[in-house]
Amino acid sequence: MTAVPAQRSIHSVARTARTLEIAANIGILASSCLLIAVLCLSYPKLSAPRKKVSGQMAKVGDRLTLDGFNWGAHRKNYVLALQVGCHFCTASAAELRTVLAAAGQHSDIGVVAVLPQEKEASHQYLAGLGIDVPFTQSRLSKLKVPGTPAVLMCNSQGAVQAVWFGQVDLRKQNEILKTMDPKGEETNAKGS
Repeated sequence: MTAVPAQRSIHSVARTARTLEIAANIGILASSCLLIAVLCLSYPKLSAPRKKVSGQMAKVGDRLTLDGFNWGAHRKNYVLALQVGCHFCTASAAELRTVLAAAGQHSDIGVVAVLPQEKEASHQYLAGLGIDVPFTQSRLSKLKVPGTPAVLMCNSQGAVQAVWFGQVDLRKQNEILKTMDPKGEETNAKGS
């Protein structure tokens, strides 16, 4: 008869130990989640501001020069600043193809891509994105762009009329498309 109460006491101790273990695990998980939350809030954001670029950034009114590109051949010219391996450029490809298709409907609009890489690498990259436009090799600093992608709208003298920095999303795509409308010429789009 004494064996039965001892057995019950062992089972009771085992249940208590299991309950304490579960409670401890829940406490550890809760503490870990709280610690992760505190670290995430106090750690600098992943999308930290870009490093300061020496020189000025392209702005409305700046005049650009590109070797071998005839600004006067078109009423408006769109310069696509891209870079091989730029994931934001790759993510913008569909929107840029839409912009290029619209530009192709206007005989008075020219488009040129500018990449800092060698011509063969640039050609392969553009082909992989499905972007078929004339391109040239140039330093991005010559365009006064801090990074890629960037789209610059220029007039027939190469003067910047609008600038869009960063990934071209649907909003930017639509802003660029609006600038192609000859009726919208009076508005001075600044881009973003």
